[in-house]
Amino acid sequence: MISGKPLHEPIVEHGSVVGDTGGQSSFVMNTQEQIDNALKRYYAGKVGYLDAANQY
Repeated sequence: MISGKPLHEPIVEHGSVVGDTGGQSSFVMNTQEQIDNALKRYYAGKVGYLDAANQY
């Protein structure tokens, strides 16, 4: 992000800069627990799944 309103809340980051992930996941959340849950969902295949059979 180049500019925006300050969030005034904690930020926890995991992974690489957006656009340069090198095959790693990138997440920005408010707590480490949220990061851990996002990683569990990511590795379980529950993030970003598209059901191609039902798209059209």
